Amino acid sequence: MADITYSSVDNEVSDILNKCFVTSFRNGYIKANDVVLPVYFKKFGQRIQDMDIRDNDIWVCSYPKTGTTWCQEMTWCIANDLDFEGAKQFLPERFPFLDHTPLFDYEKVLPEKPDLKLPLYVSDSIEFINGLKSPRFIKTHLPYKLLPKKT
Repeated sequence: MADITYSSVDNEVSDILNKCFVTSFRNGYIKANDVVLPVYFKKFGQRIQDMDIRDNDIWVCSYPKTGTTWCQEMTWCIANDLDFEGAKQFLPERFPFLDHTPLFDYEKVLPEKPDLKLPLYVSDSIEFINGLKSPRFIKTHLPYKLLPKKT
């Protein structure tokens, strides 16, 4: 299995990203297999690539802001025989966002808010998903070349 290749973002793009998109949760950008992502992704990229994939995993892979939440809800309800009572459980617990933790670095925020207790699907979305029983429902916005590679 090939490792992820990381490289710098070209200067013009880097200047724009650093000017407009650096926040408490993102402190710079890199390229991972030629995809621009927050620097924090480096801590998790290989873990994602190495994740075990189960035959009955159900994935919703989409671009952001394209109706992903609707698609997640419909997929979960259909796969669970329209269990509307079960659908009352918080969506990120039923259908976690694989790339949440790699995209949002809470390391600077947590010391400023010592009472903030993050659920595992936020603090380590990969570990949370790995611990789910089957079938697992998984949401991602990552491109195919950064998704897990089944061995």
